[in-house]
Amino acid sequence: MESLSGEDRREDEAENMEEGERRRKKKDRKSTSMSLWESICKPRFVMAPMVDASELAFRVLCHRYGVDLAYTPMMHSRLFIEDPKYRDLHWQTLAGFREGGVDSGEKRDDEEAEVRQRSRGPAQRAEGGDADEPLFVQFCGDSPETLLAAAQLVEDEVDAVDVNFGCPQGIARRGHYGAFLLHESGLITDIVSTLHNNLHTPVTCKMRKVSPRPATESVPRSPLALSLDDERRIQDTLKLCYAVEAAGCACLCLHGRTKEEKASRVGPCDWLAIRLVKERLTIPLIANGGVETYEDALRCLEFTKADAVMSAEGILDNPMIFAPSRFASTSLSFSSSRSGYPLSAYSSFLSHSSLREIVRRSCTRPRFAGSSMSCWEASPCLLDRCLVMLEYLDICERYPPPHFSFIKSHLFRCLHPVLLHHEDLRDALARACELEDYAAIAAEATARVRQALRGEHGGVQQRVDAPRAETSQKQNSGAGDAETGATQEKNTWYWRHRTNHARAIKKEKDEKQEVLIWEATEGSDGSVLSSLFIAD
Repeated sequence: MESLSGEDRREDEAENMEEGERRRKKKDRKSTSMSLWESICKPRFVMAPMVDASELAFRVLCHRYGVDLAYTPMMHSRLFIEDPKYRDLHWQTLAGFREGGVDSGEKRDDEEAEVRQRSRGPAQRAEGGDADEPLFVQFCGDSPETLLAAAQLVEDEVDAVDVNFGCPQGIARRGHYGAFLLHESGLITDIVSTLHNNLHTPVTCKMRKVSPRPATESVPRSPLALSLDDERRIQDTLKLCYAVEAAGCACLCLHGRTKEEKASRVGPCDWLAIRLVKERLTIPLIANGGVETYEDALRCLEFTKADAVMSAEGILDNPMIFAPSRFASTSLSFSSSRSGYPLSAYSSFLSHSSLREIVRRSCTRPRFAGSSMSCWEASPCLLDRCLVMLEYLDICERYPPPHFSFIKSHLFRCLHPVLLHHEDLRDALARACELEDYAAIAAEATARVRQALRGEHGGVQQRVDAPRAETSQKQNSGAGDAETGATQEKNTWYWRHRTNHARAIKKEKDEKQEVLIWEATEGSDGSVLSSLFIAD
């Protein structure tokens, strides 16, 4: 009887030791998550998670042009675990292309997965190689258990698992996720804490500025009441940020607009709100919104004091947005062509891509009947856009996107200034359904821009410098021309909604006799107070 008791006691001691070891490992994992930012080498420039846009090929391209951290497209957590076709279609990594993707039937051993996660270092790309690290995977949903199950399938292959609390689209409202959860702080903290307590990979969040309560949205408001609403939005946003940090969020990305400020209603990005949040949190903060150019990104970092800046529409419009100059990328060798422009990326594309014959035919014998561009329509920056799309198509040949619609969308956005003036190319892009078709369109656009630039006779340098001189005049309190009321016509895809909004801002400024100014101050308890006054 005593021997049995001794065996039971030894078994209990062994179980206690195992439990203590598990707790120690869990504590070690959490301390590792707190050093997430250091483990990914403190990135400054971040590519946003974008549905049907931030696929592997585009991430590889943007890493070549200054991106330090990228997100996968937002994926629906329930579909990701229930539908293997959905998972295989949307989950793309460099390792997956080499190893054959995710096996949902087997979960890796926890200790092996932990060792693998700790061994992940900063992105190191050999000469001529491709980079897709650091990488955050983003899921959406409203069930903590479902989000956890989806994250566990891929957590060993990423640096962090991100939860989307920022999507403002109608599908997010119907699906009860994204920015439509921002008034449900209890559910949000439950989601974050569940992932934090059960994953060995750090958990991050992406959210927007909190909107007014639904009950007050349709009530007419006076200028004073609207300013007080702004204060309440700041307070609600701060409270939610505190809550997700306490729940275990290792890094927060904040978009300085509400869910209502989108498309034709896009308004100024509230960099002040981002700065107030940064001053009060201890975790890294990524600023999102109001970034069209590299200069905008630097001004955002300076004004908000954020740890990094993220771009979504800006990087879709121009994948080189985070390159400090048009000569910044190591993928260009900067040798000049006969026309005097650095076309080495174009030449490199021709030399090693299987699409080179199609591109050569398009350059020597155009497939399209449209006219050439006039000199005033073209610029060296526009030539860069054409070249980078050829580079993107070359990457797509190695890492095919889930669908050709991804390629069509990227070409439409980046080459938007060309397509506006050349209906034949726009119509051809609408009909295109093969990689060769897209390559021919990009090559023809490149040829037309080059031809126009050759006819400029010395006016090139002014065109190169003009965009930087223009952006240097922007005010630090805003986020781009659309934010400050500048009404200069711009034909890029980024400006498709912003030009009319800029005119409205300028008209309002011209007509308004007095302006109500809100200035943030801090109370003794740490809360944000307001000072309201009238300015001429």
